[in-house]
Amino acid sequence: DFAQALVHYTEAVEADEASHLARASRAACLLRAGQPDRALEDAERCTEIAPGSAEGWFRRGLALRALGRDNDAAKALAEAARLDLGSDQIAHSVR
Repeated sequence: DFAQALVHYTEAVEADEASHLARASRAACLLRAGQPDRALEDAERCTEIAPGSAEGWFRRGLALRALGRDNDAAKALAEAARLDLGSDQIAHSVR
């Protein structure tokens, strides 16, 4: 249940504002809930906190794509792929 997961990830973010993993996970939930604008906020903050987080760049790219910002999405997804060359999920999204 994405609504319940969203509650838990929000609690995790509130408990530790610097948790890039909680933000990346909440961004995934927000994307599934059809809220790409809020997902982008979390993904951007995730990549600010942890610029080397492939997951953060991946979520950022998916949120940008959902918002119709394809050029920006391609750049974010390329960064995710650069950081995690072994991820089939990321590689598939870059295509």
